[in-house]
Amino acid sequence: MKHALERFKDLPELIFMVALRLDREDMHSLRLTCSSVHDVCKPLFYRKLWLHDYWSEPSLLKIAKHASSIHSLKVESLSFTRYYSCMFDILQETSIPAFMDSPIPTSPSPQLTNPIQLASILSRDILEAFGNLCCFPAQFLYSICPSPRLTILNLDLVMLDTKFELNFMAKVLSSIGTLRSLTMSFCLDVLTAKEVLQILVHGCPDSLESFSLFYDRIEEPDDYEDEELYEEDAELEETVSTLLGPMMERQEPLRRLTEWRLNVNGEYIDRDTFFSLLKFLPELTSMDMPPINCSEDGSVREVVTQIVKGCPKLKGVSKHDSYRDIGGTMMIAFLQGMPVNTVESVQISALDEDWEQLDEGLEAQKESVENIVLDECTMISIGSVIWIFFYCSALEVFRINIDWLSRVTIPLDDLVIQEWASTKFHELELSVQLNEEQEEPGEEDFVFSNPMPRWTIGLERFYRQIGALTQLRVLDLRVAVERGNRGRDGLPIAYKHKTFPGMMTLEDRTTGCFGWLQLLGGLGNLEVLCGSFNLDAMLPRLEFGQREADWVVKQWPKLKFIELYTILKDMVVVYPAPVQSMLDQLPGLKVARIIPKIDILWTRK
Repeated sequence: MKHALERFKDLPELIFMVALRLDREDMHSLRLTCSSVHDVCKPLFYRKLWLHDYWSEPSLLKIAKHASSIHSLKVESLSFTRYYSCMFDILQETSIPAFMDSPIPTSPSPQLTNPIQLASILSRDILEAFGNLCCFPAQFLYSICPSPRLTILNLDLVMLDTKFELNFMAKVLSSIGTLRSLTMSFCLDVLTAKEVLQILVHGCPDSLESFSLFYDRIEEPDDYEDEELYEEDAELEETVSTLLGPMMERQEPLRRLTEWRLNVNGEYIDRDTFFSLLKFLPELTSMDMPPINCSEDGSVREVVTQIVKGCPKLKGVSKHDSYRDIGGTMMIAFLQGMPVNTVESVQISALDEDWEQLDEGLEAQKESVENIVLDECTMISIGSVIWIFFYCSALEVFRINIDWLSRVTIPLDDLVIQEWASTKFHELELSVQLNEEQEEPGEEDFVFSNPMPRWTIGLERFYRQIGALTQLRVLDLRVAVERGNRGRDGLPIAYKHKTFPGMMTLEDRTTGCFGWLQLLGGLGNLEVLCGSFNLDAMLPRLEFGQREADWVVKQWPKLKFIELYTILKDMVVVYPAPVQSMLDQLPGLKVARIIPKIDILWTRK
């Protein structure tokens, strides 16, 4: 009887099913087992693609030949033109797709389910003519016809210069019946945000589940010479407009759309326009705060009331626009206006001002909110952050990703003056400030006594709080570094140059060794440990040794990734013996150890 591996190699269908569930690295390892597996897995490497400027022409040709495998696609206008050229060359030599030789119907089908149907309406000659004029919607439609599995699409900084092109793009998007997630970002000076939003919402395919729009309204300088791209081809544009039909008018709501993200820079959207679109969004469970001007008295409450009424299933709110909703007025009013304890997710990005009343907004949702993300904030009320830990009893995910220019400092001692309300955390990302005694205790402080030295009290309470989070899978703890803090080389110090005293050290009273790693024995589900864990920064008698490595292997058996940083010396990477032993005992464990130059200059990951 054949060995199991040999029988596996003879079953391409099974190979394909297994490969579908592997990440890219594991799939690469599977491909190396034999040539037959290699051939079966090859198309799967083209499932998720980002068409950026660094792709060479031979690589783009390979991608175009495997376009039928694409599920997720991110494109930019300039780089996509090169991909279109490769696709054009390939399709000149093949009959794929079928629309290329189809006759032109007299009118478009009211219900298009795939791009080939729309392309059949326009014909190959018209698409190629517009493609040669660098019309992005035409190039895009031409290139995605061989990709019937497209489900995730990110159109980044695409060029849509006229209302005709925007209508054309909306028609193309509406024809992708497999599309589930759509992200678009572009700049335009000829249309208002109201017009853009109406066109795109009416053009969304019924299959869409997530929609994100980033629109920047720009004003061209007076001396700008507008290039009429289709001035000499007005007849061709008129033909296409006739074939595409009138602007789309949605009749039925988007019943699968649950996530809505909208960021409009440069102007507000009037309330009536936004309210008129709410009837198409009854299934929303998560949305951005709308960019509506609510400077008039009472208008904020009216907006909140209309949203709650139009989107009864709403459970998540977010704010990604740093130029609207000054002071968080709408966000806070929304949290207060929603039915009590119904909001489960709150996300705020790029906050550059203190929201002193954030905790007041969360007061009505403190027993239901499970996910709070404060992303790249340069300012935020420290009192509100601490309040979240003390009163949000359902919290499972908390991330505060501090911007490198941030003035936010959360004192560790303030976080532990009382027990945290939730022990249900699955993910925790936190940046805290240590006091001088905690960061650099003196020699006389390393003496066991009753009571223990003052510098250990806050640290021990903090580690006990962490150790009580038995469901925790991802832990990212960072020592806050003041702006302007520089090392001996004069470069800014990153959080990766710091370490949490004693957190990765086991206590040993017989040798006078402080340590609190033993308090984290409850983290048996931990998979990722990131943050300020620098081996070179560990103080004497607070180091990470073989005893600690053996403890980690035994107590954290699910660990997949850990950061134990050090400064690269002589361009040689040599893992210390304790770290190497962890790698040997935990197959698949990855250790981040080197601090590259970019991490010295910037404190972001």
